[in-house]
Formats: sequence, structure tokens, C-alpha cells
Amino acid sequence: MPIAPFNKRFAMKLTAARVAARYETAADMARALEIDVYRYRAWERGQNEPSLEMLKKLCEKTGQDANFFIMH
Repeated sequence: MPIAPFNKRFAMKLTAARVAARYETAADMARALEIDVYRYRAWERGQNEPSLEMLKKLCEKTGQDANFFIMH
């Protein structure tokens, strides 16, 4: 199943935000968010997307605004 364009863009932005926030690995970010690493990796692969609550936590942990993740 192909990855939807939004999910692909979101995944690329998510990875960039994680690295910029100095979380070296997906596992580091998952620990900071207090979620399972497999769940987080699915977001970075564009296979799934976070809930609004998780998006808010991502913004807090990465220092990014929600618009960074959802706008083109």
C-alpha cells in the first residue's frame, strides 16, 4: 500500500524535528514521549500518524509549532 502524500511529508518533518531537537534515535524520542518505539517508528515511516494529544507532546519535545508538522 503506497504512503499518502501527507503521511510522507509528516514523516520527513518528524524525523527532521527529532534530529534538530537532539534525539539521536527513534527510541530516544519514543522514551521522551512515553510511548512504544514501534508506534513512534510507524509515524517516522509514514505508516500512521499521531493523535492530536501526541502531536501536542511532539511539539513540546521538539520545540516545533504544530503548523510545522501539518502545513506544506
